[in-house]
Amino acid sequence: MIRYESDGVVVLAPTQDLHEGGECDQMEDALARLAERGAQVVIDVTHVQHISAHCLGILAQAHQTVSQHGGCIVLCGTTRMQNWLLSKTGLAGLIPVHDDLASAKCRLAALRRTPA
Repeated sequence: MIRYESDGVVVLAPTQDLHEGGECDQMEDALARLAERGAQVVIDVTHVQHISAHCLGILAQAHQTVSQHGGCIVLCGTTRMQNWLLSKTGLAGLIPVHDDLASAKCRLAALRRTPA
């Protein structure tokens, strides 16, 4: 898992498929900490082919927590199959999906500028 911060946005970029254990556990730990502080987070899944149901649950939980603390999670780099899965699970309506990292970061920057 690659993690870095740029322009007030934390980028998490898994480098392997997101199944139980390993990369998924790292993402869960990072998201738990970031969500509690209301961070602006981009999860770049460009290098991920498969996302397990367990990891989708982690995304749903993190979305709920980060939203309660004034933050936001967005995804980018999803495949057609991942978009279908997000749609079928209802997560596509909760977690914004962008084609690339630049547009995801722009979205979060726009949210920060919008008055509450």
